[in-house]
Amino acid sequence: MFGEFLERPVGADGGDGRGRQFEREDPNRFFHTAHLRWQMKADQFLLAERVTDTLVSLELDKDATVLMDTVRGAFPWRVVIACPNPTRVAHELERTRDWLGIGVDFIDPLPFKLMGRCSQGDDGREGVVAGRLGIDTETYGITCRHVLSSNCGSLRWPSRIAAPQGYLEGSPDAALINLGSPCFSPGPGDGSPNRLRIGETADIERLRVSRQPVETRPGRRSGLVDADVVAFSLGGKTYRGPHVLIVPALYRQFGIIWPLWGRAFSAPGDSGSWAIDTASSTWIGMVVGGYEAPLTGTYALRADYLVELVRLALAPRRDMDVVPEVFDDRITSPRRP
Repeated sequence: MFGEFLERPVGADGGDGRGRQFEREDPNRFFHTAHLRWQMKADQFLLAERVTDTLVSLELDKDATVLMDTVRGAFPWRVVIACPNPTRVAHELERTRDWLGIGVDFIDPLPFKLMGRCSQGDDGREGVVAGRLGIDTETYGITCRHVLSSNCGSLRWPSRIAAPQGYLEGSPDAALINLGSPCFSPGPGDGSPNRLRIGETADIERLRVSRQPVETRPGRRSGLVDADVVAFSLGGKTYRGPHVLIVPALYRQFGIIWPLWGRAFSAPGDSGSWAIDTASSTWIGMVVGGYEAPLTGTYALRADYLVELVRLALAPRRDMDVVPEVFDDRITSPRRP
């Protein structure tokens, strides 16, 4: 048996930090292992996850988004919580402030939605397969789990698609499919896939500081890496895992802010698109959703986390490379009237 790890403040239920137990082949155990390894990569991630664990333990995570941000001064990082009831959440967190070990600020709620269909069933959404992952001799397409129907006939991993049950379901919004499906057929100009580097924390920090644009594939829309996101809420469910917030790449010319239209980094139907640093041929993440208009931010599930998850779940050997390749244009699901 394998168990999840949940850091709880003193006085919260289940103070030993142990959560659910998973069987050996339960895909949730791969999610939690990859999640824990990501937390251990940097102090700011560990502390941000401690804040999120506390929100979950105290049942304060509903409708909350947890972001990492930089601040000037002695403490380089802070956690920013966007929620509809900041006074109550702040009051509950006050008694854990010394234990949390990081500053916490609050902003207004962020209206978020998934940006997405399978031809099988009626519970999938519009989305794309922007690239593929090679593992040994096998190759799979990757897209968002919410794009696929629960009756998807091409699903490779996880073993089934179920309606999201939030954090306790224990899996990210990602799925692997067998290529060649009639639902995701190559579009014109797909050409040969291009191999990419896998973006890491240093790449994301470099892009955030330099304000160098990243682009979507498909679509070739430009955006700027703005912040790390460790949890967000949608429909009363909490989705966890390392994401990045990408905002539009705007510029001023002749006294006008450009572009005039299509400023968002993503649009409905873009779930599964890849965010890429084209200057270094680096895969940064996969688009899972964004803010509702007029806000224009996009959340992308981090590529290094996705690759770690796939390696744990499917690689015959744990040291085997997972090779990401992006299609020149896209493989897209058919739109429904």
